[in-house]
Amino acid sequence: MISASPSQRQAVQGIAAGLTRDSADPAVVNALAGPLLAWAQAAVSRDDLERRIHALQQQRSNCPFSRRVLAGPEAFLGNAQALYDYATATAGQAVAR
Repeated sequence: MISASPSQRQAVQGIAAGLTRDSADPAVVNALAGPLLAWAQAAVSRDDLERRIHALQQQRSNCPFSRRVLAGPEAFLGNAQALYDYATATAGQAVAR
């Protein structure tokens, strides 16, 4: 496990805020950020942590707000995992989803 820096934790909080209509409530945002941060911190290196946070940010960019809220955090994290898997696959490996 790699610990996220304060700025990385804030980035994850920003992503989590985009998963709820109640983004003004820090308790709600932090509750949503928890699983996202845990997934990001499961990284094996600092570079891997950055790749994981980038996958979260990419999924947030890829998916409209209303769809993120309706799908829920589990679906969001699953899609971020798919983006991460694709980005980290070695040349010539196909990542099936």
